Amino acid sequence: MTVVGLPGWALPVSSQAVALRRGADLFVAHSRAEREAFEPVTARLAPGTQVVLSRLPFLPPPAAGEVAGTDGPDGGRPPVRRVVFAPQALVPASRPDRERLVDGLVGIAEAGYEVVVKLRGRDVERQTHDERWPFDELAAARPGGAPGLRFETGPLAPWLGPGTALVTVSSTAALEALAAGVPVALVDDFGVRDELINTAFRGSGLLVGLADLPAVLAAGGPVADGDWLDAHGLHATPSELPAALRAALDATHGAGAGAPGPPGCEARRTCAPSRGCSRPHRSRNPFVGADAGC
Repeated sequence: MTVVGLPGWALPVSSQAVALRRGADLFVAHSRAEREAFEPVTARLAPGTQVVLSRLPFLPPPAAGEVAGTDGPDGGRPPVRRVVFAPQALVPASRPDRERLVDGLVGIAEAGYEVVVKLRGRDVERQTHDERWPFDELAAARPGGAPGLRFETGPLAPWLGPGTALVTVSSTAALEALAAGVPVALVDDFGVRDELINTAFRGSGLLVGLADLPAVLAAGGPVADGDWLDAHGLHATPSELPAALRAALDATHGAGAGAPGPPGCEARRTCAPSRGCSRPHRSRNPFVGADAGC
């Protein structure tokens, strides 16, 4: 039984990402929009793989009757005093565009907000995607520096407290912030297109220009569209993964996987003959030894 997925925001669909995962039994999509987009690509490039819906595991479940990220200024949100910027390593790609973002963040700081740039990592740390123009380096090279900007690393969650807004170009961090009840703004100065990984944010109510951000934040921040949230990962539907796993395993056993061994001797493990298991099974888990688990 093989279960695969993508670890964060996965729209627009990458055919290569699906092709690299072909042969899996289950492909986990983290939103209704992802499932709708991935199903036809999976049927074409990875036939036999079932696409199932399950929220990103680090997003807290919504409280009963609550729709994350939709509270407006009259809905109990505290005034925004801190702005956390979540960079993307790949977008925007050019140095001038990234310098323009630094200028915009300095402008937000000059408007009276505390501005924290939550770096993906320092230059000595290995990251999933190499960042050619890190924002701390661009700030250091800026004439006059970047007054009012503070650079931090580590987990994002501790920064998503009351009085905070998250700003990004495109990032899974947007979903994490919305799930935490924090207002989110997606900078759209560079366009809305697949190359910027932000086309799925159309209709969200979160796209804002840099020049407009101070005024929008002063009004409490953008208010996300509830239908968009439900379709893009902040749904209340229980995970389909447990039931899909049970059904797939039942189908495997029902297809003649063979008679079970002694208690504790499970298929797909290499069973020790000394423990009475007559059916050798090659483990897919490299950490399971010959005498483990049966």
